[in-house]
Amino acid sequence: MFRMHKILGVSAALAVTLSGPLVARSMDPTAKPPALTGQVVSPDSYDSLTDRLQPALAEERWADALAILKAMAAHPDFPLVNADARLATFYLTGILSLELDRPEAAVATLVTATGMRGATADHWFRRIEAENRSGDRTAATRSLIQMLQRFPASLSDVSRLYMLQQATDPNLDKAAGFELRATLLAADWHDDAESSVWMIHIDELMDQGETDRARTVARRVTSPPDVIQLHAMRRYDPLTADSPPINIESLMATALTQKRLKVIAPDADLAAYSSLSYALFNRGELVEALATADTALALPEPAAGTDAARDRVWIMDTRARTLMALGRYEEAVTQMQAAAARHEEGGVNVSQTINLSWLYLRLNRNAEALALMAGFDESTASPFGAMQAAQIRACAATALSGGAAAETAYAYLASHWRDAPRAAIDALLCRDDIDGAAAVMIKRLEDPDLAADALSELHQYLPSPAPTPFDARLNAGDAAMAAMPEVIAARDRVGRVFSVPTLGGQF
Repeated sequence: MFRMHKILGVSAALAVTLSGPLVARSMDPTAKPPALTGQVVSPDSYDSLTDRLQPALAEERWADALAILKAMAAHPDFPLVNADARLATFYLTGILSLELDRPEAAVATLVTATGMRGATADHWFRRIEAENRSGDRTAATRSLIQMLQRFPASLSDVSRLYMLQQATDPNLDKAAGFELRATLLAADWHDDAESSVWMIHIDELMDQGETDRARTVARRVTSPPDVIQLHAMRRYDPLTADSPPINIESLMATALTQKRLKVIAPDADLAAYSSLSYALFNRGELVEALATADTALALPEPAAGTDAARDRVWIMDTRARTLMALGRYEEAVTQMQAAAARHEEGGVNVSQTINLSWLYLRLNRNAEALALMAGFDESTASPFGAMQAAQIRACAATALSGGAAAETAYAYLASHWRDAPRAAIDALLCRDDIDGAAAVMIKRLEDPDLAADALSELHQYLPSPAPTPFDARLNAGDAAMAAMPEVIAARDRVGRVFSVPTLGGQF
């Protein structure tokens, strides 16, 4: 998530700060230490405690070291210790609490540390880590904002994936999310996926009546799908009324060129390969997409749990999709199985397990799709992921003569459709319910929070290469739904459609 340190590397440096006789005094000898509950004042001298700390750290006796640090902070002499040593005490206490999987305790001491004079970006990084691990993402976001404002250079040390997750999290406190996006804008933050952040910020500003500011942010939007959305949705007409008509083909070509340049740059990473391989696949440049994925997967294996490791899994996913589009179905299955077997955050790889199940559906391997979903634990997935799992169960069970399994899945989809509306529509198309799919599409188009995604699905896209019979059936159902007069009327009330030279949305 962030730039991290080895415990020993940190503790060795801090132990030097903490060790030695009590010679450096606080400027205010009457200062009281921050309250620490549950502490017992040690009868030992402060110097003896620091002498005991070093071997505990060196021998990686983290629990012992943590107990010593707590005794030091509770010692009557602690207010007389120099400020650097007091800061180091709280910082190391937080680090060791995290190491011992006590994030709530770590938050308390790291909040104290970051409030002290001399606190650095490293202290704030650890505080944010502790708040995330304790489950308080809003607190972590507010701390992230403070860190970026106090230490602008720390922006480059934050994982791009983490930043994107925080800046686009729909469940985040609205005020905190708004402030984070405003902070990133003021810091001139850039990322390949930044347009998704600016689109959220544009909506926020327009809701507040800040049309001029929203128009300024709109100039930062460069991703072709988001540029298309700005011109397609009537909501954004005040921002684009004076703009020239968009050239979608030129937009796509420019974006692809930029992705190609990033791959040949000296500092090219797996994120660049992942972005390029998917963009090539989506444009129908299948041979180059496959070659790009193969080149990336031939690179050394990244460390587990890193952004690069996640990028590698998504490259495998794109490679499987590309093989499907080339009609090389068995190779695609083998590749997606390998992707699904890669652990995610130390557990089941939810995304690729779902994608493998969908691939089985496309190949009429419905029993295998159901079997894979039978062992799928929805508690490990997001609400969106749970909807994808329900869609697979609904479609596979329908193909296998329906029954209770299908009805249970369709009932779940009907009651949770807002979590993933497209999943609900595709499941209805699996049982040829065009009217039901149209009803969901119209509800989406009439909902301000859902209309943009719904409209994007109604653009005209490239035909699917090498469609399976399952693909052809769903594509035909989707076209029939989009052509219904009531769908067209709802569509035209909120926007306009374009011809987009990509393969469109992918499962």
